[in-house]
Amino acid sequence: MFTCMSSAGATSVVPSTSLCELIRLDAADKDVLDHIKNYPNTLNDCDRNKKTALMAAIEDERIIIITALLASKVDLELEDIEGWRALHYACNAGVPDIVQVLLDKHPQVNAIAGKSGLTPLHLASGDALTEIVCIMRESSADNKIQDAFGRTPAEYWKLVKKEGETSVSSASTKIMQANRQKSIAPDTELYKTVFKDDNQMVAENPEISKDETLQKFDYH
Repeated sequence: MFTCMSSAGATSVVPSTSLCELIRLDAADKDVLDHIKNYPNTLNDCDRNKKTALMAAIEDERIIIITALLASKVDLELEDIEGWRALHYACNAGVPDIVQVLLDKHPQVNAIAGKSGLTPLHLASGDALTEIVCIMRESSADNKIQDAFGRTPAEYWKLVKKEGETSVSSASTKIMQANRQKSIAPDTELYKTVFKDDNQMVAENPEISKDETLQKFDYH
């Protein structure tokens, strides 16, 4: 049995079958909704990794459950063991509608996750999720915040586009390794190869609309 502390300071006791576990076990929507209704003190429950029910629902893209939890005023600013909040999970899930319903509740759009230093916008940028990037930028997400390796969301975006990958996890392997070895700097050839100038990047990727996307990303 676990307890999670909300940002308001209240604790909630998790019953033997927690709300988070019900969602993880893919319980029917009706069963989960009944739990939300019958056990209102468990809405901010978490598992051993401090993942909340809202995070689990976002991860599984269960919009009905997400909507019900938000209507019940769950805490959007709780952090899991990695420092991720609900908006991190939403941007990582890659579903614009989920990101938007969370933003409608006014979470901290520039929340920085623990040791990684990642913001929700880093995650959306690292997967080249154009629509989510635009939604986040329109909600004042900062594209100049640096992560633990000194990279901004804008740099992650350019890295993915330069390498032609679908996510930064594969495109940035050599960069991340170099970061850990502290062997990369802005004046090195490796850095210049990956983080090319914006105009050249757009020229090499004609499918990217500078007007519609890069201007929102402050690349102009």
